[in-house]
Amino acid sequence: MTLRGKALPLLIAALLVAGPALIVASGLATSPLPTTTAMKRAPQHLMSAAPGAVGVPEVESGPALTTRPLGTRATGTACVIVIPVEFTDVTHAGAHTPGFFDSMINAPSGQSVNAFYRENSYGTFGFSGAVANWVRSTHTMAYYGQDGSGVDDATGPIYRLVAEAVRLADPFVDFSTCDQNGDGVVDHIVVVHAGGAQEASANTNLIWSHRWAVIDGNPALPGDQQLTADGRQIYGYVMISEDSPFGVLAHEFGHDLGLPDLYDTDGSSPGIGVWDVMASGSWNGNPRGTSPSDFSAWSKSKLGWVVPIDVTSPLLSHSVPQVENNSAVFRLTVKTAPGGDEYFLVENREQSGFDAAQPGSGLLIWHVDDSVPNNDNEAHRLVDLVESDEATAGDSPSDAGDPWAASAAGWGPDSIPNSNGYGNIRTGWKVRNISPAGSVMVADLSREVDDDLAVLKVLHPYAILVGQPVDVTVTLKNQGGRTQSNVAASLRVFLDSLSPASEIPVPSGTQVIPTFTATAFQNLTWQFTAGSQGRYILDARVNLTGDEIPENNERLAHVTSRAFVDSFFDDVESGPMWTTPGQSGTDAYQWRIVDDSQSYGRSHSPTHAWRFGYVGGLPSLFAYHTLVSATASVPQGPLYLVYYQTYDLSRTETPTQAETDHGYVDIMVDGGPWQQVAHYYGKNPSWQAVGLNLTSYLPPGVSTLQIRFNATSNIMPNTGGWWVDDIMLTTTNISRAVAVTPVVSDRTIEPGAEAVFTLKVSNIGDFDDEFRFAAVLPSGWTAVLVNSTSASAVTDARVRLASDAESTVQFRAQSPAGVLRGSVEQIPLTVSSTTDANQRAVFVATARINDPLGLGGIQKYIVWLIVLGIALVVVIILVDHAKSRRFRGQIR
Repeated sequence: MTLRGKALPLLIAALLVAGPALIVASGLATSPLPTTTAMKRAPQHLMSAAPGAVGVPEVESGPALTTRPLGTRATGTACVIVIPVEFTDVTHAGAHTPGFFDSMINAPSGQSVNAFYRENSYGTFGFSGAVANWVRSTHTMAYYGQDGSGVDDATGPIYRLVAEAVRLADPFVDFSTCDQNGDGVVDHIVVVHAGGAQEASANTNLIWSHRWAVIDGNPALPGDQQLTADGRQIYGYVMISEDSPFGVLAHEFGHDLGLPDLYDTDGSSPGIGVWDVMASGSWNGNPRGTSPSDFSAWSKSKLGWVVPIDVTSPLLSHSVPQVENNSAVFRLTVKTAPGGDEYFLVENREQSGFDAAQPGSGLLIWHVDDSVPNNDNEAHRLVDLVESDEATAGDSPSDAGDPWAASAAGWGPDSIPNSNGYGNIRTGWKVRNISPAGSVMVADLSREVDDDLAVLKVLHPYAILVGQPVDVTVTLKNQGGRTQSNVAASLRVFLDSLSPASEIPVPSGTQVIPTFTATAFQNLTWQFTAGSQGRYILDARVNLTGDEIPENNERLAHVTSRAFVDSFFDDVESGPMWTTPGQSGTDAYQWRIVDDSQSYGRSHSPTHAWRFGYVGGLPSLFAYHTLVSATASVPQGPLYLVYYQTYDLSRTETPTQAETDHGYVDIMVDGGPWQQVAHYYGKNPSWQAVGLNLTSYLPPGVSTLQIRFNATSNIMPNTGGWWVDDIMLTTTNISRAVAVTPVVSDRTIEPGAEAVFTLKVSNIGDFDDEFRFAAVLPSGWTAVLVNSTSASAVTDARVRLASDAESTVQFRAQSPAGVLRGSVEQIPLTVSSTTDANQRAVFVATARINDPLGLGGIQKYIVWLIVLGIALVVVIILVDHAKSRRFRGQIR
């Protein structure tokens, strides 16, 4: 056969070879690949007002009296005094006799708070009330109810109505009969006012039902005066309308016992919805508020009515009886910590008793973090309902799909929502094989993790003098079910950055644990020397091949080495180094050193701090209470006062939330006058770092300096205060910093698929900080960031972290369908402080497109290769044709 005769077969062969490669190069698939849609929580505006009502939100907080801790007040029968009061222009409805309210309080069944609390406490707690006859105020309803800058405060605080009502009822009521614990304070007072309630109306001249306290019983006298009757103080109280359903009173009595609001008081989310009387469940029933929700498992446990069963080994096919008449609640622990534990609670809620008005039945799974003060942050609540239908209905805890029932797959690490803890840390908890709803349900409760080692915490000083040794203790835990052998744990230390060039040597940097039994803890200690000023980044890690939860194998922290001016550094661990001029041991409010074991003890490090607050005693004659340092000798500058603080100076019970005490930081230079350098008010419930630049206050040369923390005590409740710790004078200020550690940084995917990467963001700065994200994506790629609660566009995502805290984040990058096989994309994700954009770190995600034929990307040239092949065949044909003509011309 001539070349010309071979040309057509060659062309066909070339197409047969190149055809499949061309299909590969085009990225075609037999069917389109699904894309991931970012599911984002949609906040819903759910106020604590009655459903459908118009008006301002109710503003409430915790108890006014906290001398008795939660769990000790809710047993036996509590005494209540009820005072109905009407106004010069608004009188009560004829049906609302004292007997009507007596039934609302005392009835053993039906719509009464006594029956409600008896059911919830399994018969261990109830109310017995004495109802006075109606008394008449000398003022109009609007006098007390009109809104000013806040709720019900146009003519002064609403508790003045309580003071008037008590004085009017005093001739007919013996208030001393309602001091059951003998502390000199009436246990429970309810004031029922005539007319409607503002929470159910748009009329701002009405009174909003609330729970508060009488701060000043006689405004005609200077200072805060106690309201007393029959030798007893009237302080905490509840106020409702004569029209209020008993669900409102049941909610307010929950506050009287010490429970917080579990709705979102800023109105940005529904909180825990209808599933607790301390949230919008107080309005359940038809008419509304006539069948309020039972307390949640968390509320019952805080009141001491249930003791959750801690699941420490698998409970398979385990019976879970309904909680309305059985106190069985199960606890799935995530972590324990001095500031508050994190855990899940599981209970069986059925539509019976007062829960009859609930929208559905089944297992309720609660996610609790007791270190969080309230439910205002929907991304990290004190108590959160893990809703079974959250994948489709979003954050909407108000429907029949919320409980878990009739589900073999159930809830666990891979469900939506999942069982991850806050920070998106995998916990491994599972509730599977869930039976249909019923009075007794069956489910598997387990934590099936065989291999998991975790770095729980890194203990270290927060600041150290240059040249001094730094002691670091790392706590490890074997959280798996299997004993591990020859476990290697390491501590690496870096100065100012995590680059290899910045690493400093640590003696015995790697330690080996020969045997690490299941559930055991290990404390390992290292020491290194801080040879120069700077931020020493501590990288603690434990290694285990096949670890099922790799996110918790590593933890970052930091310690700052400084030059202290005149050796001025006080961690409040060596006894009092300050004075409290004029303070008496009998003052009601004092500066004192407290430790973490005390009821008001809160330290930044390690166990002690200064606290200004209520200790019990006589009212102080001083307007200001001062904590004064010794005199320090300081240079001209630079000079910074650095300390850590947390405070609650506000009147947390007030409907207006407007009144507050004040904290000041003053300095005295060279014996001159005190100069204010900082001022605080309101509240900041978490520890924060403070760095004050004092350089401008100093004259040339060497000076003397004294520091004073100065506070007032006119407003703050007994639980409030100002805590100060780790106080230092230094030549460098505190600063911000961030680091990222990769957990999963390299993925191989099919064209058009999603690559899921995992990283940890660590705040290694001195301040609480918020971080944003930015990614440089290849053409045609899209991405979202996912944490434990939501997914959002990369540029919209925010993570807020305390100092040395961390959060695990998923970076999900979606490739285009036509991406070339064998190609490799490196995608930088930058994490930066929203306050200081110069503080940033970069995570590099590597996405590899699967290349089963091993073409290594050459397929992008395949079209040109085919064209070249065809051209070559054409040339061969032409050459062959020319040669054949020449050959025929020579032989004839």
